[in-house]
Amino acid sequence: MGATVVGKLNNRVKKHKLIILGGVLIIISWIIFLLSPHSIIGLIIGVVLIDLGVQSVYILPIKILFFQRIQKRETA
Repeated sequence: MGATVVGKLNNRVKKHKLIILGGVLIIISWIIFLLSPHSIIGLIIGVVLIDLGVQSVYILPIKILFFQRIQKRETA
């Protein structure tokens, strides 16, 4: 779920800002988990936020490295 959202945001927002936003989302999700340990709604919101955060922190650096390798091949 998070990968499609992050992929669409990748074209609109600078990559380093998305990585920072991903880290912030992960921290917010953990705060939600701590504040609502017995709430189903808190669990759902926390899982969605942690999914978006982890996907942005994980996918964007891989995408950056992939495109750098393609550019090196084209210039060589």
